[in-house]
Amino acid sequence: MTTPGTPSIPGTVQALQENLKPLLPSKYHFELRIPVVFVCTRIGEVGSALFTSTTATDDKDVTLTATESQGLVDFVCNPDPTKLITASGRKFVICSHQGNWFHGRCISSRRHQGGIILSSFKGGLILVCVYENPMTVFDAMKVASKIEANLGDYPLPTS
Repeated sequence: MTTPGTPSIPGTVQALQENLKPLLPSKYHFELRIPVVFVCTRIGEVGSALFTSTTATDDKDVTLTATESQGLVDFVCNPDPTKLITASGRKFVICSHQGNWFHGRCISSRRHQGGIILSSFKGGLILVCVYENPMTVFDAMKVASKIEANLGDYPLPTS
């Protein structure tokens, strides 16, 4: 761990966190499950499928399990748009695919409408961006594109 004011070592999880934080609007939260960078909106009612309420912004609870993370990695590495994918305990159906980008819509809930954006980056990271109403796919895509522009070549952290 570095002391305050000391830059972190490039290629570490801490450096990735420091690079990612300024890229996200305040309505988004992230969790790292290397190689997955999981980003989700904070919008919604307390107890929504995406998060639980806490007092500190950076302490928002994000529910992406190790099993879900591995399933998303498997999907991005071997895409099968006929299969449902799972994140945050919700199921998504892939609606569109272009290059390394996938977009899916939530089919698990009527109340918490939203979707998922998946992308694999050249450096090996996989972005999983889950958004919920009132954020739109356009809003989520802006965030995802900004992350790719800044971290697309970022190597997988070694520590």
